[in-house]
Amino acid sequence: MPDLSEVRSDWPRRRHFLPLLAVAVLALLMSVASWLVVSAWEERLANESFSNVAGDYAAVLQNGVDQHLGKIRAVGALYDS
Repeated sequence: MPDLSEVRSDWPRRRHFLPLLAVAVLALLMSVASWLVVSAWEERLANESFSNVAGDYAAVLQNGVDQHLGKIRAVGALYDS
């Protein structure tokens, strides 16, 4: 069993590690929080970019369908007359 004087003599040396441990834990927490924030931000940007591109493709597709539908109606009017 260690003598009480030995435990007391170790305490000042161990006490110097507490701030290092606190800084390490704080840095880890800040890193994880930063990663979560940046991850959410990039996800939002990716969704906005996808929505913009998909909207552009949908508009082009709708325009093409409308043009073809107009041509089909013209051919139908030709056969009706």
